[in-house]
Amino acid sequence: MFTADRDLLAIEPDLFRDLGYLAQRRLSTTATLNSGKLTTASNQLAALGIGAGNVVLFGGVPLEVIEHLSPTELTVSLLRARRTSPPLPPPAAGSTPAVFFSFVPQIAAAHDALLAMFGLARAGLAEPGEPDESRIVNPDDLRGLESALAMQLIYAAAGALARPDSPQAARAAHYHRVASSIRAIARARLDLDGDGFADAERRAAAGVLSRA
Repeated sequence: MFTADRDLLAIEPDLFRDLGYLAQRRLSTTATLNSGKLTTASNQLAALGIGAGNVVLFGGVPLEVIEHLSPTELTVSLLRARRTSPPLPPPAAGSTPAVFFSFVPQIAAAHDALLAMFGLARAGLAEPGEPDESRIVNPDDLRGLESALAMQLIYAAAGALARPDSPQAARAAHYHRVASSIRAIARARLDLDGDGFADAERRAAAGVLSRA
């Protein structure tokens, strides 16, 4: 998958607080925070798949997980402008509720939909002679489309539990439009011969363009 929870947080800063009931609740515990290091009362972080790219609500404040340090420790940051930006250490705090939510099921569904748009299979599942997602050399360029598709799924689920004219339904329609706009210009660049360079390009739901 090209998208992580922190990418959804960057688009909707209140997503994990407001719609956490639609996400996986991987862990609810208490934790302390000092110099950007979150120390939890639970030693199950690795077992629960909690690591870089995840989000924790620490006292209701969403934080990015930057790095998994040990079964009980993580490096965390306030939301950064980009994945590559330096961490922004949150203020130190004593024992505080810490809840780890993940929208990875919705992201996975969006990822499958994205691959289908480009006529690609998941890694290792392609028919003989056909490329799979491992051939994509520009995954960062496709993250926006995948994120919009995931957001559409999340808000559509929230809207289904509310009125047709609810804010959640309006957000679902908004992300449908965003995804459609990005899809119109999205390109998947493929390395078909394994030399590390793109030699073909696919547009979403279009034919294959090859470089001579």
